[in-house]
Amino acid sequence: MILVKQLRARIQNIMMRTERPDAAFSFLESVLLMISKVFEIIVQFRNALYDRNIVKYRALPCFVISVGNITVGGTGKTPMARYLARRVSAWGFKTAIITRGYGGEMEKKGGVVSDGNTVCAGPTMAGDEPYMLAKTLDVPVIVGQNRFLSARLAMDRFSAQVLILDDGFQHRKIQRHLNLLLMDGTRPLGNGYLMPRGPLREPASGVKRADWVVFTRSRDNAKRLLPDNIASYIQNQPQFKAKHALFLFKYQSFDSMDTLSDITHLKGRHVTLLSGIAMNSSFRMSCMDAGMIIDGHLAFDDHHNYTTKDLANILAEFKANASEMVATTHKDFTKLENTWPDQIPVAVMDVEIKFNPDDEAIFSIELQKQLESFFGNTEK
Repeated sequence: MILVKQLRARIQNIMMRTERPDAAFSFLESVLLMISKVFEIIVQFRNALYDRNIVKYRALPCFVISVGNITVGGTGKTPMARYLARRVSAWGFKTAIITRGYGGEMEKKGGVVSDGNTVCAGPTMAGDEPYMLAKTLDVPVIVGQNRFLSARLAMDRFSAQVLILDDGFQHRKIQRHLNLLLMDGTRPLGNGYLMPRGPLREPASGVKRADWVVFTRSRDNAKRLLPDNIASYIQNQPQFKAKHALFLFKYQSFDSMDTLSDITHLKGRHVTLLSGIAMNSSFRMSCMDAGMIIDGHLAFDDHHNYTTKDLANILAEFKANASEMVATTHKDFTKLENTWPDQIPVAVMDVEIKFNPDDEAIFSIELQKQLESFFGNTEK
C-alpha cells in the first residue's frame, strides 16, 4: 500500500512539474511517455470522428454552456459553473447544472442531487463537486454518466432553458452553443505532455474548439502575452482573465465565543492545512497569500474518502503542531462535516471566480447577447 502511494505521488509529480529542456528521462518517465503517446492516438482518433461528422452531436432544444479544461484539475470548473448558474438564473432563465458526479454512487444510474430548493443526495451518493454546487445554489443539479439523459431530465422535470455542462470540453456528444475553456494562466499547457506523462487531457490543438477562453489564476492586470506553444491555437476567440479568490465559507468551533466571519480574520493565525484536491500545493499557496501561518499540511489524493484512521491522524497532527485551527477546503469538508472532531476548530475555505473588472463587464454583455440571440424576443 505504501509503495502504491509512493508511486502515485511520483507520477503526479512528473505530470505536474515544469520540464527542463535538457532533462534526461528516468525509466518511469519513459514508460509514462509511451502510455501518453498511445493515449494521444486514441484521443485524436475520437476527436477526428466528431470533427469529420462521422459521430454525430446530439442537439437539445435549450441553450447549452459547456465549462471545461484541457488539463487535469485546478482550473476552477466548479467555481465557474457556480458563477454562471448564479448569473444566468438572475437574468430570469431557468437554469440547471449537468455533471457526471465522478466518484459518487449515483454516477452510473444518474439522478437529481438538488431540485433547486432541496438537496436530495449527500456527497457519497452525488460526488464531491455536485454536492457542493447543490448546497450553494438554488438551481437543479443533476448527475450521471449519460449527460444527454440528464439534460432531458432537466428539461422535462424542471423546464430548464439553459444547461451548464460541467466538465464538458471533452464530452462532445452534446452540441453546445458556448464552449467555454478554462486554462491555468500560470501554465496553460502544463509541461506539454498528455496524461499520464503530463496534465493534458488531449492535444493542445483542441484549444481551437473553444468559443471563449478564460485564463484563471491571473494575478495581475498586465497585458497577457501568450506563450508561443499556445498562441497558434487561439485565433479570434475572446479571451478573459480571472483569478481564484479564496474566501471563508464556514468557521466551526467548540467555543461559542470563538467566531470568525471573514478570511481577513485568518491573517497571522497558526493553522494546520488539510486538503485532498487536484492541486494541494495551490491551496497551500492561497492560504499563505491570505496571511495564514502554516504549521503543517496533510495532503491527500483528489476525491479522497476519509476514514476513522484519517480523522485520528488529523487530530494528532493538529495537537502536535499546536495550531489554532485546521484550515480545509469546502470540497473536503463535505465528507468530514458529520464526523469532524468537536475539539478541533476548523476554517472551511472555498474559491470563487473573480474576473478582472473590465473583462467581467464584457463577459456578461457578450453572454447576454448570445442568450438573447438564441431565445429571440420570446418570453423566458
